[in-house]
Amino acid sequence: SFAGVEAELHDKFFGRSEKPVDAGVPVEVGDRMGVYYQPPVAGGPVRLALAPFEGGMMQAWALGDSLDAATLDADFRSTLAATTFTGPDGGAPIIGFDKRVAYYVKHRPTSPLVLGPGLLLVGLIGGGVVAARRRKPSYEDLD
Repeated sequence: SFAGVEAELHDKFFGRSEKPVDAGVPVEVGDRMGVYYQPPVAGGPVRLALAPFEGGMMQAWALGDSLDAATLDADFRSTLAATTFTGPDGGAPIIGFDKRVAYYVKHRPTSPLVLGPGLLLVGLIGGGVVAARRRKPSYEDLD
């Protein structure tokens, strides 16, 4: 599911970019996983990290005017790993029921949580059809 979520974020942040931007890679941001991008920018390396938190999406940019790309990557990744989120439950993102359902339907369509209710609905409809088609006893059979 990381690839699906990354594709949505990539389109949101770089969908209109003139230069192609490589797909993001997973990165540790404090106690959670985020997405790490390396957009091509003239004049020095630039990095973007995104991670969910209770207020939405954290964006962290790193600009390396005087640093080479390898040094910027190492420094920025260590800063991201040392990041702490504050708030209830350590700033854990608040994910509503509707968002969870949308996530499973979109990114995990073969999950038992998606297939189970679908099969149950098909079974109920099928059971209703069978019950409706059952032959009703005629009045002659009642004697």
